[in-house]
Amino acid sequence: MFGMRKIFRELITVDEAIDLIMRSFDLTPREIEEVSLFNAVERVLAEDISSSIDVPPFDRAIVDGYAVLAIDTFSASETNPVKLKIIDRVRTGSIPKKKLLRNTAIELDTGSVIPPGADAVIPVEFTEEEEGFVKVYKRVSPGANIQYAGSDISKGEIILRRGYRLEPRDIGVLAALGINKVSVYAKPKVAIFSIGDELVTPGAELTSPASIYDVNSYTLYTSIIQAGGEPIFLGIAKDREEDVRKKIIEAMHKADIIISSGSSSAGYSDMIYRIIDSISESRIIAHGIKSKPGKPVLIASINSKPYFGLPGFPTSCLIAFRNFVKPVIMLMAGYDPSEVLKESSVELKRRVRGEKGRRLFKTISLKRVDSNVIGVPLPAISGAITTLANAEGYFEVREDIEYLSKGEKVIVKLFEDILKLPELIIGGVFVPIIDKAISKYIEDKRNHRIKYLKMNNLAALNALLAGEIDVAILSFISYGRSAPFRDLLSNKELVVLVSLERDIALVSRLNEYISSFEKAIEDKLTIANREKGSSIREAVDLLLSNYAEKRGIDMEKLKGEIPGYYSEYKTNNSAILAVLRGKADYTLAPIDQARMYEVKYRSIVNEEILVVTTKIEEKSSKIKKFAKIILRETGKVA
Repeated sequence: MFGMRKIFRELITVDEAIDLIMRSFDLTPREIEEVSLFNAVERVLAEDISSSIDVPPFDRAIVDGYAVLAIDTFSASETNPVKLKIIDRVRTGSIPKKKLLRNTAIELDTGSVIPPGADAVIPVEFTEEEEGFVKVYKRVSPGANIQYAGSDISKGEIILRRGYRLEPRDIGVLAALGINKVSVYAKPKVAIFSIGDELVTPGAELTSPASIYDVNSYTLYTSIIQAGGEPIFLGIAKDREEDVRKKIIEAMHKADIIISSGSSSAGYSDMIYRIIDSISESRIIAHGIKSKPGKPVLIASINSKPYFGLPGFPTSCLIAFRNFVKPVIMLMAGYDPSEVLKESSVELKRRVRGEKGRRLFKTISLKRVDSNVIGVPLPAISGAITTLANAEGYFEVREDIEYLSKGEKVIVKLFEDILKLPELIIGGVFVPIIDKAISKYIEDKRNHRIKYLKMNNLAALNALLAGEIDVAILSFISYGRSAPFRDLLSNKELVVLVSLERDIALVSRLNEYISSFEKAIEDKLTIANREKGSSIREAVDLLLSNYAEKRGIDMEKLKGEIPGYYSEYKTNNSAILAVLRGKADYTLAPIDQARMYEVKYRSIVNEEILVVTTKIEEKSSKIKKFAKIILRETGKVA
């Protein structure tokens, strides 16, 4: 008999959780270590740095030219140059051998030592050499083009102070002082492990339909590095108390901070509580936070060290890490989180509803429009890997806010330190040939991004008209476009760039023969149907309508008699997988996607694919290039 799932002990607010973390742990940097300048970038100084020398250590020329006495140039002009005798030439790194006298000049390189007697340097572009003399065509003032000894940095001056985060330019300053090592705060060691019988290490084979690859260990590992920590990966723990305890004990001995992902929900809380209770000087601080996502976050003290049990779903895990763990790592690395955590102000292009009583963390895709950045909130699917790929960050909707209005500004907390906006955002049905065209578009570029957001027809059209995406990929059954879509496509702001066709097939398992769609209906076979608004569901309804008309059957009654009709699979692939795994007997899907699986398929209807943009976007070079590539890939142009 299965035990009852334990509910969360007591949910606390996001602000209460952060306050508890800050009050429960000593988050000051632990140790100090000495590192070479080559390894010091983005480390935090543990000491003041003062100069033991004057910089520059000598008076030096800041241009190529001639050392002169300024008084000798006062009468110089373009029409009446002053003529001075060249008595020496001084190269960078050499010591002048002669003293400058009146009406003489000494040639200098940039950085050369200023000869005795000289009080100015005339740039070479205002001079002309002639038989041992130099003609000077412009007057200079005393001190012109000279950097005097100690004028940049004075001996004894504190240049960088304790607690300062070193950037590449600071490394150059330290090198200029002759320093090759600095004392910095040691990186906090952060142990991570994932929990779950279903998890498989990337690179290994998925041996069960219930298996998935471990995502969180890798996003957390790299996120810890970005936060200034030193990650220690301990592997995957099975959903067994002894296995999880072993990982926690190992982490306690090796690290300053402990993170696990998965098995933090109410159903596993008894196991975690027992483990923590069995370790001396350890206690649960909080379990369950009024947030979405992130409700099952667990915070504990393991032998006085912070332990965070994060959700298993990748997006939930990453947001919880950003909110609760990243500031802890930064503080222990010596960083000031308020200065380092990157944010951006963004305008919303649609209304966003809040979650009464819970802090909503909404992932968002960002797009540049002229000089502004706009935001496209993404669907709230914690387990969706594409959310990680398509979101630049997330914003908060507080517990007491019912909704945020279209056009309102929000502060986006960025997942990455550098904001990389996509060059194009495409939304709509997934079409493999469009996917290949994207690769062709960026094959001659470096570090460019194009997003392909999967949406149904209506969502894609609305997003295009709202300016959230640049191109919509729409699909229609060639002879059955529904009236709402016809009305939308007649919008004068829209332009069809490319029109393609592909076959829609009846898909079944290899060992099962289904002669026709009509036969599937009559045999009461289960269909894996697509979501409302998709062209595949439109095709199903069209075929059902034809069948009902021929048989004189009520259409609505017929729908109710078909097993699986009211299912709503979000993608063609998920519907095909439902057939493969025995959840359904058949589905309709594009042939180009059915070919990727070991299934039986036969064409029964045609689908039209339209690549659509707005009249404003049509004029842009990037849209023109994208359309040309699609035409070339489909053989519509040479």
